[in-house]
Amino acid sequence: MTSLAQLCGEGTPSLGSRRWPALLLRGRFQLLGGLLLAAVLPALLQWNESTVNAMLGSTAALVVGYCVLRRLSTFPGVDPRAYGPPVFAITHGLAVAALLTIGP
Repeated sequence: MTSLAQLCGEGTPSLGSRRWPALLLRGRFQLLGGLLLAAVLPALLQWNESTVNAMLGSTAALVVGYCVLRRLSTFPGVDPRAYGPPVFAITHGLAVAALLTIGP
């Protein structure tokens, strides 16, 4: 018998479920989605003189954060979900510091 929660699609499907294509779970696809959301979408919403610098800084921070997170996740006992927010906060902070240092 099917429950109401199953009919409404509530709950998260498991990784082996047919709902989630394997492509969406790959890191490179997630990186591409992150680049679209963090760099391209804000540039499309508001374009001005500093948009190119912001796009480059955001792209660099996202790619460096992704590489650092992949390197950290190879160590035993490291959960990428726990280290993700601090890694990306640090890389974006360094990007902001670099952009402020360069100046207009």
